[in-house]
Amino acid sequence: MDFSYTDIDWRALLVKKYKLYNLKEIDVVTLLLIDQLEKIDPQTPILSSTLTTYMTVPADQIDASLSRLLDKKLITYEVVDLVPKLSLKGLFDKLFSDLQKDILLKKDDSGKVMSEIHEMLLSELKRSSLSPVEMDKVSAMLREGATVKMMKVAIENIRNKGQNPTINRIASEVLRLEKEDDFSKEGYTARNEESRDDSKLRETLMGSWLEDGDKKK
Repeated sequence: MDFSYTDIDWRALLVKKYKLYNLKEIDVVTLLLIDQLEKIDPQTPILSSTLTTYMTVPADQIDASLSRLLDKKLITYEVVDLVPKLSLKGLFDKLFSDLQKDILLKKDDSGKVMSEIHEMLLSELKRSSLSPVEMDKVSAMLREGATVKMMKVAIENIRNKGQNPTINRIASEVLRLEKEDDFSKEGYTARNEESRDDSKLRETLMGSWLEDGDKKK
């Protein structure tokens, strides 16, 4: 039986994926507000001025967020019955597509790589297991092209600095190595350099946003 984004908890996926999409916390709140406001009154156009009523950030930051989301094609403007409306279809398609890729990653030969890296990390960190958040970070590194060899080099570099390796330190060092490799091959890197603390966002979303079990119709 086929399934689509209406069958998944897209809000929870967004919280997990937004950093991979180079989005800011304000972008996440903007997307959630757009979805909620459309449910409240589908006929009301959602503009920057509409969102300012519900957000504490300045209007220019909301404008920048909308522009960023439009540029990434996560939202689009559509005219329905002569009313301009914001559509989240681009976001839903992106989240659903990436979820499918994650599922396939676990099923195909790449799953063997994940298993190898998992065992290597448990051995190197002298741990019996990794937390779900740590596993997400490992999966993100794999999607960005990290290899077992690169992670081992990262761990060695961390220890050479007199530090104990952790998943966060490994992820940071792997990112540095990837950027270094980009510069050596291409002369530049397009990898995101921002390091965001999403703890406040997670606290905010622990309320009605994630408790809302209604599916997108």
